[in-house]
Amino acid sequence: MRGSKRPGPLGAAMALVFAGAFPCGCRQIGPGLLHSSILSYNEAFNRSSNEQLLVNLVRMRYRHTPYFLEVSSLTNSFSLGAGISSAGNYENKYKPNHVPFFSTANPYVNYGDRPTMSYTPLRGDKFVKQLMSPLSLETLVLLYYSGWSVDRVFRCCVQSMNGIQNAPGASGPTPSYVPQFKNFHHLSGILRDLQTEGAIELGKEPGGKNLAMLIAKNADSEKVDELINMLGLKPGRSFYTLRTGVGDPDPTSINVTTRSLMGVMFYLSQAVEAPLGHEIMGRVTVTRTRQGYPFDWRLITGDVMRIRSSPRRPHRAATAVPYRGTWFYVADDDLSSKATFSLLSQLFSLQAGAVKMQVPTLTLQLGE
Repeated sequence: MRGSKRPGPLGAAMALVFAGAFPCGCRQIGPGLLHSSILSYNEAFNRSSNEQLLVNLVRMRYRHTPYFLEVSSLTNSFSLGAGISSAGNYENKYKPNHVPFFSTANPYVNYGDRPTMSYTPLRGDKFVKQLMSPLSLETLVLLYYSGWSVDRVFRCCVQSMNGIQNAPGASGPTPSYVPQFKNFHHLSGILRDLQTEGAIELGKEPGGKNLAMLIAKNADSEKVDELINMLGLKPGRSFYTLRTGVGDPDPTSINVTTRSLMGVMFYLSQAVEAPLGHEIMGRVTVTRTRQGYPFDWRLITGDVMRIRSSPRRPHRAATAVPYRGTWFYVADDDLSSKATFSLLSQLFSLQAGAVKMQVPTLTLQLGE
């Protein structure tokens, strides 16, 4: 064909390099990198968030101050290219002992990944208020309708219902005495049974704006009667209004005292099983019964959350962190603890997610 030129040796080699580096065409490279990087960063963020939450629970068990960092931004740049380097040797054929034309081609591919991550410390009066303010009843109802069991939500987030105490001393640093909890555990078990049977609902009271506990017409009468008697309510009603705080007794309403997010974290920090050596050295508080025996906090938190300890890194852990020469972890086969950990993560997002902090950020260049 007139005007056309065949590629020389170098051009042909370059074509082969790019064909091998990009067999599906340049248009396929970007989506492939995006797909793999999103999955990788998603997994990394999830793992680091869980580890940060766990290490703060451990800190609180040791009466150390919790501290949180939030990823405020992530930028990344990719570079991908291919090329070829060549070397040649040529001797004049008219010279004696001449060497014919000689060349080598060395193809190469360059790949660059340069992520930059910025962290923002979660602190200041707004964040502290979010941590210290009692959870709203609307938050409990939202969690209820998100599929969480009522007993898990109430055990973690509620401190008392109509005077029935749910280990109020556990809402702060580990107490030296055993708090009241048995009646509330029995109460939350009844609520869970009624929820499973579809006999109760949490929502708006009929024709009103207040939140209420609704009783179905076909509810198990024996369990409903036991619930009504424990809470001191007037029997025969189809709903009972939910109110926050203590207030005056009212046989048609339930007074609910909620924990703050910090209180929920303190409550779950009691599930941290510190090594015996740390207890002997006085690094953690040892709760004792009236007879002076060490109290086992698994009686309160064991079926909700359990954070084990090990001198070595555990092999089968959903989340694990080192702290003070010991590994603390949530076992991968402990489904109840994993569920509560997920609940705590959602609570933290609900409470802290609305806080916009205007403070200096820490920016890290993660790659070259």
